[in-house]
Amino acid sequence: MAEISLYNRAVSDFKAGKILIQNMDADENIVDIAGYHLQQSVEKLLKFQIEMQGDEYPFTHDIAVLMDLVDDVPEWVEEYCETLIKYGVKTRYSSLRVASKTIVLKLFGFLEKYIESIKPAETNDADSMPKI
Repeated sequence: MAEISLYNRAVSDFKAGKILIQNMDADENIVDIAGYHLQQSVEKLLKFQIEMQGDEYPFTHDIAVLMDLVDDVPEWVEEYCETLIKYGVKTRYSSLRVASKTIVLKLFGFLEKYIESIKPAETNDADSMPKI
């Protein structure tokens, strides 16, 4: 059975990103940090799905590699795969702005639906999505 903590950690990354989004106008670097949490959440959700399928996930941060191992990948993850990879790598080390505020906001909307769509039955309602 899948490790529920992967799902919970993905939700925590989502929540952290949503908090950051509220402050995006105050500091343009926050957009990159929110993008990083977006990528982290997607990565953990894909790994959670791999485990739910009864398989072991590889120790990688590469969304493309993980997508190849998941039976049911959301269309938007496939479409924005390169963007998500960029958010996971370049937002941590680049001195240039990487993430787009418009895209980050759009992807967080998709991410919220993704999280809800694979929510395990054992998840506590207290862990439900924040209304931010």
